[in-house]
Amino acid sequence: MATQDEWSAPVFRGMTPEDLVHLGQVGRTLPFVAGETLCAGRARTGILFVLARGSASVMLPDPETGEEKPLVLLKAGDSFGETSLLDGLPRQARIVAKGSGTCWTLDRAGLDRLKREAPGTAAVLLANLAEAMANRLCRAADQITRIQDRKREVSEDQQRRVGEQVTRSLWSRWFGGKRDA
Repeated sequence: MATQDEWSAPVFRGMTPEDLVHLGQVGRTLPFVAGETLCAGRARTGILFVLARGSASVMLPDPETGEEKPLVLLKAGDSFGETSLLDGLPRQARIVAKGSGTCWTLDRAGLDRLKREAPGTAAVLLANLAEAMANRLCRAADQITRIQDRKREVSEDQQRRVGEQVTRSLWSRWFGGKRDA
């Protein structure tokens, strides 16, 4: 990543030109093409990706059918793999390039080197990653709340309809006719 625009992603916020030089020394720039899997689900890569140019889809299997479906579209400036970089655990989603582009990557060895050689840069990067992860967690919690609220609304509506059906059925059975509304 050589141009200023390519370093404008939120994970690089607050970085000095010297910080960006350090990052350039420990990370790699990778080109990708449409349809390429940037990282596979369940893979233990320990790599952070930052899209410099292009876009990619986050793909997750549908829990009921197993069919892979797009969850979100990532665009230039977005990052993914933060958790894998920090804890080394398997990724949950598969990331697929939507077109040609480039991304900057940082693996665990690069992060360890950055912490040794430029601890201030590592601290800024880690703080930015923590903020990005916290924001993502908040958005996920909001989505879960909306889904739960919708399920509750549907459940209450279903309960009301069932109650009305039971009332009509009992009225008909007991009184032999339709109940006036």
